[in-house]
Amino acid sequence: MVQMGIPDRWCGWIRGILESARSSVLVNGSPTFKFQCSKGIRQGDPISPFLFILAMEALSCIVEKARNLGAFAGIKINFAGLKINLSKSNIFAIGVENGDLDVTTSHIELARWKGSLLSIGGRLTLINSVMERLPGYSFSLYKAPVQVINDLESKIRNFLWGDDEEIKKLHWVAWDRVASPRKLRGLGLSKLKLINASLLTKWGWRFLSGKDKLWAKVVEAIHVT
Repeated sequence: MVQMGIPDRWCGWIRGILESARSSVLVNGSPTFKFQCSKGIRQGDPISPFLFILAMEALSCIVEKARNLGAFAGIKINFAGLKINLSKSNIFAIGVENGDLDVTTSHIELARWKGSLLSIGGRLTLINSVMERLPGYSFSLYKAPVQVINDLESKIRNFLWGDDEEIKKLHWVAWDRVASPRKLRGLGLSKLKLINASLLTKWGWRFLSGKDKLWAKVVEAIHVT
């Protein structure tokens, strides 16, 4: 991080997160005493993906520098004539304009991935595992504006019913019914507003049940008169 030009204060914060990690082991279902971890972070820590990106960026720079210096030339492997089956392959793109994606697919003769190729069960699985999970980190820290939630849920609804940029299909079931538990004859999807509220409520519970923690004392000193 220092070599990448990140300020010393930020490096100190990250170092503090890594050095303050504590863990315990379950023995017969009961946790033992906590011990300090010398490396790594807590499992599920939201900062993990960002640290992974930093590490991969540094590794990429090192590999690129070694290649430019001629330290290695890579390894060529003969795949015995095996080729990619283009008819069974798709292109996924994130943060790319549709025009750029069309140009890319035209060069390599691959079809763009479309939700309409999936069954409603497949689209439902993707919504549960991806579309409802992506905003989780932001939702756990900030109260999302109403318009943001409406836009996200609109995209989820359109994807669920197979809409695309060219064809708008009929939404056969009201969103309130779709976003209800299966035991109530819904599809088990969640309303993003409720997800946002529940994630933020966790911080309130942690604050009330852990006022002896340093972060809770700082929040109380700033916001409680």
